[in-house]
Amino acid sequence: MVTDAQAFKRLGIKIMWKRIFMKPILIFVTLASGVFAQAGLLQNNTSQEATVQQSKNADSFDQIVALPGATMQNQPLTIQTKYYEVTFSPKGAIITSFKHLDKEHKLKDGIELASKPMPMRIYSSAVNRAKTDKVLFKLTKEEKGDWVVVKAEAPLLAFDAKNSQKKVKLLLQKIFHFHKTLHFWEYEWKVKNLNQKIVTLSQLYFVPFSKITGPHPKYLTSRWKRGYYNFYYTAGDFETLRGGSGGGFLGCGGKSKSQNKVLTTPVDYYGNASRFMLLAVQPMQPNQGAYIFYKASEKEHEIHEHLPALTIASGQEASLKFLMFSGPKVKEFLEPGLEYREKFPPLKKLHPELYKAFDFGITAPIRDLIVAILQFFYGFIPNYGVGIILFAFLFKLAFYWLNQKQADSMKKMHKIQPLIQEINEKYKDNPQLKQQKLMQVYKEHKVNPVSGCLPMILQLPIFIALYSAFSDAYELWKSPFIPGWIPDLSEPDTVYVLAKSIPVIGGFHINILPLVMTATQFVQTKMTTVSGDSQQQKVMQFMPLIMLVFFWSMPSGVVLYWTVQNLLTILQQWITDIRSDENSE
Repeated sequence: MVTDAQAFKRLGIKIMWKRIFMKPILIFVTLASGVFAQAGLLQNNTSQEATVQQSKNADSFDQIVALPGATMQNQPLTIQTKYYEVTFSPKGAIITSFKHLDKEHKLKDGIELASKPMPMRIYSSAVNRAKTDKVLFKLTKEEKGDWVVVKAEAPLLAFDAKNSQKKVKLLLQKIFHFHKTLHFWEYEWKVKNLNQKIVTLSQLYFVPFSKITGPHPKYLTSRWKRGYYNFYYTAGDFETLRGGSGGGFLGCGGKSKSQNKVLTTPVDYYGNASRFMLLAVQPMQPNQGAYIFYKASEKEHEIHEHLPALTIASGQEASLKFLMFSGPKVKEFLEPGLEYREKFPPLKKLHPELYKAFDFGITAPIRDLIVAILQFFYGFIPNYGVGIILFAFLFKLAFYWLNQKQADSMKKMHKIQPLIQEINEKYKDNPQLKQQKLMQVYKEHKVNPVSGCLPMILQLPIFIALYSAFSDAYELWKSPFIPGWIPDLSEPDTVYVLAKSIPVIGGFHINILPLVMTATQFVQTKMTTVSGDSQQQKVMQFMPLIMLVFFWSMPSGVVLYWTVQNLLTILQQWITDIRSDENSE
C-alpha cells in the first residue's frame, strides 16, 4: 500500500537528491576585456562592458568634459511621489537611491530597489574611453499634471587628447517623468548636435541597472538567492536568467544560464527582479537585440540593450525613450484586462505580456486563488497565520469524504496485516503468486492498497502553490503570525543564529516550527504505517527526519500549513480508529 507518508517520502528523497547532487554548476566566464565609452554617458567599469566591434568610419575620442562656462551644481536632487523617493547625483546624473514607499509593510525608510547607483547609461563604442562620471550636470525638477519631471543637462566636449582636431560638442539631456500615483515612469535620453557637421553615434548600448533589485534581507538564504533573476522577452519568448542558482520549484528543475549571450532579435522588454519587486524596461524604439553578460565575481547577469545608430544634423537633436515599471510583483498592476491597467492610460503603453516577468510558474492560478482566499480571511481576522489555519481546515473539509475513505482503508489494512504477513512469508520465493494472493485478499476485504495516493496527489499542487505564494507574493511579505516568534510568514521562524566562529555549524539558524511539524509527522507516520515489512517500517520511521531537513528553511507559512494538516489527519485517523473499534465490538 502506498500511503501519504510513503508517497511524500519518495518525493522528498527525489527533491533532496536534486538539491544536493544535481544542482547546476556555476559557469565562470572570463569577461572579454576591451575599452568602452559613452557618447555623453557614464561608465563605471570597463571590465563589465561589452567588447563590441567599432565602426570603421567612426571617430575615436578618449575624453569627455563639460564645456567651459556651463552652469552646473554640486547638490543632489530628491523627488517623491506616492510610491517613489528618488535621489539623483549631479555627477553623471545617475540615480543614487531609488526607494519604493509602502507603509503597509512597515518599512519606514522604504524599500531600496538599487543595490548600487542606477547609471541609466547609454554608451557607444565610437567614443573610446571617454567618461562622464565626473561631469557635473544641471538638475532641475518641476510638476506637470500627473507627473514629476526631472531634467539633467550638460553641454559636453568629446575630444582626443592626442589629436586636437578630433572633437565633438554635444548637449546631453536625461529626462525622467515619474507618475505621481502609479508604479510607472518614463526615461528619455536626448542629445543635441552643437557642431557644424553631421554627427553619427553608432554602436549604442543602454545599461539602466548595474545590480540586482531589492529588498535585501537580514539573512541572505538560498531562497532569496533563487529569487534574484534577470529576464527578457524577445520573439514571443520569455526567458529568465539566474546567476548560478537553479530556479524552478525549491531550486530544482530550473536552468542556470551562467554565461554570456548575444540576442540578435529585437528585445521587447527586459529587467531584473527579486522575490517581491520588479524593475522592467520597455524600449519605445526598435532595437537590435542585446548582449547579456554574466559577472562571475558577483554571480549575476547584466543586460545591455543594443540601440539603433543616431545620425544628427547640425543644430538638431535625437532622442531615445523607454517606459519603466518599478514596483511590487502584484498581478493587478500589469496583467491586461484588469481594472487597474485599464483605469490608468499610461499603463496601457506597457507590453501586454509584461506580467510574465513576475515568473510565478505553472501553479500561478492556484497560487492566486490561495492568496485571494487568505486575503478574504484577512478581511475578517487581520492575521495571515490564522488565515492559513482556516485555509487548512477548509481544504480538509472540502476533501473530507476522500480523506475519510483513506482513513477507513488504513484501518482495514491494519486488520488484515496478519494475512498479509502470512502471504509474504509463505510465497516469498514466488513474487508473482504472492502478488496474486495479496490482490485476492484486498478484493475479499474490499481494501484498495493505493487509496492513500489520491489525497497526496490532490494536496501536492496546493503545497507547491502555497510555497510559491509565501516565496514571492508581495501581499504576504512581512505578514506576522505570533509576535516575538513568527514575525514574517514568508521567512523561516528563526529564533537564534549560532555564532559563525563555531566550527562546522557556525551560522546555523535555529527554527522552532519545523521541529513542531516533525513531531506531528512522527505521530502521523506511526498511526498510518500499516506494512508488516520491518525494513519498510524502519524506513517510514526515518521519514519524519527527512521531512525535517526538507522543511527546515521553508517559509514558516508553508510549515504552519503542513503542521495543521498533520494535526487534522491525526485527529481524523484517531476518530476513525475509535469508531471502528466500537463497531467491531
